[in-house]
Amino acid sequence: MSDEKTPPSWWSTLPGMLTALAGLLTAVGSLIVVLNSAGLLHKDAGSSTKEASSVTQQGNPGVSGRKRGTQSTDSLEVPAPPFGYTHSARFGDFILDYQSHNGSAEVRRIDNSGNASIVKSYGSGFATDWSNLATTHRGILFYKSSNGEGALGRIDESGNFTTAYIYPAGTFLKGCTSVVGTPNGILFYNKMNGDARIDRIDESGKPMTLKAYPAGSPGSFVKGWSSIVYAKEGIIYRDDAGNQARGQIDGNGNHTTIM
Repeated sequence: MSDEKTPPSWWSTLPGMLTALAGLLTAVGSLIVVLNSAGLLHKDAGSSTKEASSVTQQGNPGVSGRKRGTQSTDSLEVPAPPFGYTHSARFGDFILDYQSHNGSAEVRRIDNSGNASIVKSYGSGFATDWSNLATTHRGILFYKSSNGEGALGRIDESGNFTTAYIYPAGTFLKGCTSVVGTPNGILFYNKMNGDARIDRIDESGKPMTLKAYPAGSPGSFVKGWSSIVYAKEGIIYRDDAGNQARGQIDGNGNHTTIM
């Protein structure tokens, strides 16, 4: 008899081959997951929202602002006015709704669930023709576009509104279509020509100009922004064509485009 060993049959090696193949497939699958997570196998198609390249004529990297004043950053976000009113502004846990045509107003309190209920009605007790209301850290700013006149009011814990300061014509930039409060200043903007200015109201109620952006000057604002609102992520700009951009204001009144 020969001492030579007979080679194993194909059937006896099949389980080993299957085990090796299973291990290989597992390794390949793991590699695909890693590459996909790193973005090497897939790229996002991008948002369907149009994005403008810059709020101003020359966009710059964003600069973080610092909080100032008496209201928190969250309370600067302005709700849409309810039916029958032209403007709304928030002060602390209260919302002031105002009708510019007849001077009527109401104050609503926001509860812990986010619901707002009326606590005070003013009939036609307010002056008419205020073109903008801005939620600021110092109070609610009333603004008249035709002459740059303004007034600052506050709401106490019972929901009573009182006028704290009155600003004569010419105090603020005239002709503005948007007035927006931010943590570092108040943005006044004219969508017709891009004219803009950033002011601040100090603790004594005195307004001061931090920086002006005259229309057509280097770094001036792009004209045509029809909607400007403040939100947690910054100042949101939108035009009638659906373009959108985001900016913010630093402690010195410098505006920068951040998206």
